[in-house]
Amino acid sequence: MYVMSKRISLISITLGLVVFWGVLVLLPQSVLAETELIITISDPDKTAADTVDCEGNTLNTVLENPVVSYGDNRKLGTVRISGKPGIAVPVSPGQKIKVSLPAGTAYMQMATAENYREYAEWPEKIDGKDNKIKDKKDQPGMKFVSASPSSLTLEVGNVDTSGEIMVLDIVFNKADYSMVRLAPFVEQAAVYSGDVQTKVSRMEFFSLMYGVIQPFSSSSLQVNKTVPGLDEKFSDTGDISPADKDKIAWLVNAGYINGYEGGYLRPYQNITRAEAVAVLGKVFGSPGGKAVFNDEIPGWAQTGVNSAYAAKIIYGYPDGSFRPEQQLSRDETISLLQYSLETYSKPNL
Repeated sequence: MYVMSKRISLISITLGLVVFWGVLVLLPQSVLAETELIITISDPDKTAADTVDCEGNTLNTVLENPVVSYGDNRKLGTVRISGKPGIAVPVSPGQKIKVSLPAGTAYMQMATAENYREYAEWPEKIDGKDNKIKDKKDQPGMKFVSASPSSLTLEVGNVDTSGEIMVLDIVFNKADYSMVRLAPFVEQAAVYSGDVQTKVSRMEFFSLMYGVIQPFSSSSLQVNKTVPGLDEKFSDTGDISPADKDKIAWLVNAGYINGYEGGYLRPYQNITRAEAVAVLGKVFGSPGGKAVFNDEIPGWAQTGVNSAYAAKIIYGYPDGSFRPEQQLSRDETISLLQYSLETYSKPNL
């Protein structure tokens, strides 16, 4: 099954349909008027090359027009996938659909075989017409295949060829389930995508990390705005903006960030992998883990790196190395922040 490519502009949503099932693009006006949140809906068994010269036999429409902001339980809306007019059987049992959220978002709760109907719906009837995707005894219309905190894969289970229409709704409107967490680094993810290898400074990383903590009631860390000023601790922070000072000062006083000997924070120095992961491990990691890499982790970073590894925030390189002194790139930064955000989205709340 394929879908044809097109683009529909709405008030706060842009809908672009691409590979196979399509792409839903949302413009969160109250967050960033020019940042697109692209939710990819695809067939995981196919590749882009398979869509060449194929218009396809499904269509997508947006049923809601949401305005979203940073935080927990943000409603992105609903996208409806339906069969094109004149196509007798738009789908067949065994075909799969994968919903992938973009960096900076994650489901409130990871889908499971027990709760996946909180994420996708196939109404029995629409305007009095029977749906081809239909439950049949112990065979559901759509079956659960797999999920992560930022993706869901389903398989067509049963198709009733006597149905008059085909409808599958992908919903983002169920509190604590298919509603999402939206983090401020969604903006940087969009910007960074154009230059993924540029290195990231310590100040930039710490500011972005703060945004994975501050907007979320699900965070175990409560931001205290009355912490001592950053300039009282370090001699090289005078030109940092007041907003960034507040973020970094809180992280410093909470014990997550340490400076260098002599009272230096070195905010504009590029952050290393060991420095970044050690901090994330303190905040989001799971205790008791042991990272296994074929290169040596500095003693001061081992606890944080072990905790981050246990929480699946980090993975090694294909050669089994961690490369602790390597400066962190933009794409690595977004990956680490995304994995950290996803630690909130557990299978069971």
